[in-house]
Amino acid sequence: MSLRATYLNWRQQRPVGCVFARYMARNPARFGQRIEEIRIETPTRLARAIAVRVDKFVADPSISAATILLARIDTLKGLLEMALALRAFPKWTVTATMVQAPPPGDLVAVRIVREIPFGEETRPSEALVLGPFDVFPATYRH
Repeated sequence: MSLRATYLNWRQQRPVGCVFARYMARNPARFGQRIEEIRIETPTRLARAIAVRVDKFVADPSISAATILLARIDTLKGLLEMALALRAFPKWTVTATMVQAPPPGDLVAVRIVREIPFGEETRPSEALVLGPFDVFPATYRH
């Protein structure tokens, strides 16, 4: 099964709490969702590939949501390095904040934002990151 098919199958199941997200997963194109896979490991090159694709998505009025599947990112360290590398690209803001508690341990919350056009202005659009990481809530753990 392809990574795309695996993702869409997961999104139709529980614990994905959003009924609309589960419904959309049956036919993403109908709702203007683009799903693409990137197979790059190097954080800087991966960030550049994401920035370029998102620029294209934002410019395309037929796209209302985008999912980028990161096929080669399988550690939190790799995910964080890629997120921090996005800071180098225009319209991207990445902030990191220590999580106090719970859960126990040294955790950092990372906010990834891309400014998108909204009328005559721009608005922040936050990335929702899902992955197979134990520290993620069940609804974000793929």
